[in-house]
Amino acid sequence: KERSAQDRLQRLDADLATLRVQQAELQQRWEAERAVLDRINNTKEEIDQIQVQISQAERDYDLTRAAELKYGTLMALEKDLE
Repeated sequence: KERSAQDRLQRLDADLATLRVQQAELQQRWEAERAVLDRINNTKEEIDQIQVQISQAERDYDLTRAAELKYGTLMALEKDLE
C-alpha cells in the first residue's frame, strides 16, 4: 500500500509541476495580450480627446489648429491603431 501511495504522490507531483509550467506560460501570454489591449484602449482615448480638440478648434475658427490635429495628430493615432 505504501508503495502505491508513494507512486501516486510522485505522479501528482509531476502533474503539479507540469500544471505550474502551463500556468506560467498562460499567465505570460495573458499579460502580453492585456498589454496590447491596454495600448489600443489608450490610443482610442487619445483619438477621442483629439476629436474634441478638433471640434473646439473649429468652433473657435482656429482652422490651422484644427487641420494640424485632424491631418497630423489624428491620422498618426489612427494609423497606430491599425
